[in-house]
Amino acid sequence: MSRLGEAEFRALGAGFDLPDGGRSIARLAEQAPGGAFDPRDVAKLPAQQLGYKADWVVERFRRYNLEWDIAGLRLESLEPEAKNYPWFIVMNGGAANLYEFLVDLKNRPGWAQYLAQKLNVMIVTIPGNFKYGGWEQPIADAKRQPAYLLDRDLSMDEYEVRNAIYTNSLIMQG
Repeated sequence: MSRLGEAEFRALGAGFDLPDGGRSIARLAEQAPGGAFDPRDVAKLPAQQLGYKADWVVERFRRYNLEWDIAGLRLESLEPEAKNYPWFIVMNGGAANLYEFLVDLKNRPGWAQYLAQKLNVMIVTIPGNFKYGGWEQPIADAKRQPAYLLDRDLSMDEYEVRNAIYTNSLIMQG
């Protein structure tokens, strides 16, 4: 494990400005229903426009004899010095997911985009907390279930089993 101390971080200095002012990702969010843009579309944007190369990664793993998906948005800085520092890993908790770190509530650039101007950043979204296109149902609706697998919906019986066995050790394995 490595870390970047406050003094080292502050020594990075100026230059956290976004080449396009964050407009490209804001445009994706504004065009998507409910702002739930597809992170695969971020990876299609030119790196020079963003200041980093974006890649969407989905890793399927097994725990409790079931498959689970954990995903992440890799922001590989174009700054040559970024390779001299450890990757900055952001992992959500609770009901958050990658959006909260990439954009703010008004679709302005989130702090991960700024950090990616100087550091390599990986925004990890834990199993169940991200779904392509977002959820149509309100939070209280029983049909609104976590997206434990990103390529398909599950039966309500399977959701109930998964919800019961969802643990921190499962997340850490992912």
